[in-house]
Amino acid sequence: MIYNNTISDIDSCIYEPWRICGEYEDGFTVTVGGNDEEDCMQQLIDLQEKHGDLTWYSSYTDQDYAAGEYIGRENFID
Repeated sequence: MIYNNTISDIDSCIYEPWRICGEYEDGFTVTVGGNDEEDCMQQLIDLQEKHGDLTWYSSYTDQDYAAGEYIGRENFID
């Protein structure tokens, strides 16, 4: 799944196994979700055709994700 122009605080009831954020030459920012890290990176690579070179990417982290991987809110350590 692609969350356009979103780096954090995604409001979704779908929790993919992985999420990675990226930013492109044209300033477009995105968070992508997929089955694994490789799936997410391929989505980011594919978006380069439309938005130019990927200039930055990072693992998604919030109360449900740690370093890009889904861990569930009950496992979040504050």
